[in-house]
Amino acid sequence: MSQCEVVDQVVGWICTALEMSLKVFVWISLPCTAWSTWQRVNWKCGGEATRQKICAEQEDSYTLLRELARALQQVYGFKQRVGGVVYSAKEWPRYCAGWKVDDVKEMIGTYWPWSAQPDGCAFGLSDDGGRPLRKQWTIYTDCLLYTSPSPRD
Repeated sequence: MSQCEVVDQVVGWICTALEMSLKVFVWISLPCTAWSTWQRVNWKCGGEATRQKICAEQEDSYTLLRELARALQQVYGFKQRVGGVVYSAKEWPRYCAGWKVDDVKEMIGTYWPWSAQPDGCAFGLSDDGGRPLRKQWTIYTDCLLYTSPSPRD
């Protein structure tokens, strides 16, 4: 996603699929490290080098988010012009600070009217010893198959 040419190629594939009347589902999974809840601890307990590293990771994440916003705008704009079925979903850990980033909030408001908050253990996620892992997630989407029955307010 960090290379414009790659994003343009993927958008092209999606648009071609829509022209062929294929249904498209785009699952968006960007790195969350820059926005991890642990980064708050690192920021407070780490030194200047740690803070600079966190800032650099967040800048890289902003670049990915801008490319994602551009791609979504192109795909959903194309869908409006030619028709077709395209859905998308964005996932991150539930308490990831990235959900509070303005660019992300704008994408949620524009593209993803519904959300779900699954826990990994409810889907059989476990560690190597077979113990259930709670692993909490949030998913925003425009596809009701991945959500609770009612839209969020």
